[in-house]
Order: sequence, then structure tokens, then C-alpha cells
Amino acid sequence: MRLVGSSSFQPFRRLLVGFLRASVHSPCGQLCRNQSGATAIEFALIAGILVYLLLNGIDLGRYIYLRGQVENATQAGAHSVWEKCDPMKLPLIAKCYTDQTAAKTAVVSVISSIVEGVVNDHVTITESYYCTDGAGALHSVTNVASLPAQCLPGSVPGDYVQVQLTYPFTPLFGNLTVAGTFGTTISMISYMRLQ
Repeated sequence: MRLVGSSSFQPFRRLLVGFLRASVHSPCGQLCRNQSGATAIEFALIAGILVYLLLNGIDLGRYIYLRGQVENATQAGAHSVWEKCDPMKLPLIAKCYTDQTAAKTAVVSVISSIVEGVVNDHVTITESYYCTDGAGALHSVTNVASLPAQCLPGSVPGDYVQVQLTYPFTPLFGNLTVAGTFGTTISMISYMRLQ
């Protein structure tokens, strides 16, 4: 059975087949079919993306590790002050340590055993009285020179030492990675109640 009008497609079909055969034998047709360098180009694109992700993973992992180390070191520094100072000999400066520099040096020796490269300039130690609010957050009420009145009904202000560590952070791969946008320092604060 023959469809009506099918003969009108015959010349069009011959033209299309002729064009395809001609393109196979033409230089452009062979060039378009040549895929000998496609694998190398694909590998270069994929490898570039994978290397970028790897560099980001290294810098991000290093930042997270150092941040955890700085936090642990700050807590250890505050704990070392608590171990050294007898609650009956407060305030800590002049009774536990001879001066602020001696306190810093003692705390820095503990911190530098956890995080390398910490010097006295990276550490700040302050002591003051703190009260808790209804939510349990600490608020500084006065320095250690004078004991304040009660904070909330039934609560007594506590003598706290605050140890702050500011650690310089430099990404291994500079601004090439996301870690370059995090800033140049890692700063942590730790509180320890002395009395």
C-alpha cells in the first residue's frame, strides 16, 4: 500500500542523505567527529574542579581544627588559674600571682602546650565580679576592687576570671580558598568561677 504524497518526500530524502555522506568525507565533518582530545579536555576540567575542592577541604579542615584547639587551650588556661588560686586568696593578682605579667606567662605556658606559637600578646586575663540574669547569662557588675550587692534575689555575685586568646590564622592557600574569607584571627573567651 502506498501513501498518498509519499513520493514528494523522496527528493528531500535523497538531498539529506547526500548531505550527510558529503559531510562525512569533508574535512569539517571529520574534524567534528574526531574525539581524540576530548578525554584530555574533560580530565582537565574535572581535575581543576577536584583540586579546587581539595584545597578548600584542606584549608577548611585546618581552620576547624585550629578553632577547636584554640577553644580547648583557652579553657585549659582558665582552668590553670583556678587550680593555682586558692579561693581564700583572691583577687588573683597580687595574691596568686605577683602581677599581670606573671599571670599571663603562667597561662601562656599552659596554652602554648596545646597551640603552638602563642605569646603573651595573644592572651588577655581579666578578673571581675559577674552576676547571672534570669536566663543564666553572665554580666560583669564590677571589678574585683569591691564586692557588689546581691545580683538577683537569692544569688551572690561570683568572682570570675576571663581568659581571651586571639590566635593569628593564615590559610595555607591564601585567598584561593573559602577559608581566606574567615578573617585573620581566631578569638575565643573562656570563663572560670574562682569563688
